[in-house]
Amino acid sequence: APTDLAVHSFHGYFLLAGDPDRNIVFHVERVRDGGSFVTRSVEARQRGKAIFAATVQFHRPEPSNGLEVAEAMPRVPGPDGLKSDREILAGMAADPGLSARMREFYRNALARPARAERREVPSQPESSGSEPVQYFWTRVSGKLSGDPQIHLICLAYVSDMGMLSPAYVPFGGIRKNQPSMMVSLDHSMWFHSQKLRADDWLLVEIRCVKASNARILSFSKVWTQGGELVFSCAQEGLARHSEHLQ
Repeated sequence: APTDLAVHSFHGYFLLAGDPDRNIVFHVERVRDGGSFVTRSVEARQRGKAIFAATVQFHRPEPSNGLEVAEAMPRVPGPDGLKSDREILAGMAADPGLSARMREFYRNALARPARAERREVPSQPESSGSEPVQYFWTRVSGKLSGDPQIHLICLAYVSDMGMLSPAYVPFGGIRKNQPSMMVSLDHSMWFHSQKLRADDWLLVEIRCVKASNARILSFSKVWTQGGELVFSCAQEGLARHSEHLQ
């Protein structure tokens, strides 16, 4: 897309599981080039099969002339002093009640290099009647360049973290109700600002709005520490359980 346009929306579908050890071939189709908007269709392929498909739209920046409305940032504790995701993962991996499969999953997660840091905001005890919502602070590891596109790419990468977990808050959390299968089905993103820094702390709110038919639909919002809403996201995922949730 022309460099004077900025990505503002992305809608993708996960079609097949990808192999991280194989190259991915991306096919980009020019759908439309307009005066203000540009649209592209993207297909990712491995072994000759489509594993991911997306529609991406870019917008030429223009003034709002006073039309500025945004949801306020929730009042939650800041990131300083909160436990990191790796500290929490280590505790989860050591849980004696954890299944062997999930323990191996958490240990593998801890063994991988940390590309982003996440610090969960403490909430009320997870139990029946609790709201299906979670908050955490996140930032990518290390310092990034000043290229705005790099920061948007990194934010898109971390936006998948924990999108389906809030559905389990009313049932005592996902640790007590481990799915036999959980995968992302589709993922949509809206970029509200090109000036964010993904290597600074960002507050993420994820709220499950519906879980039924083995599918979970969640929405997330992202604010800077200064309180600016810079990103919104929606994801539907598949969650299968071999036993009835307690």
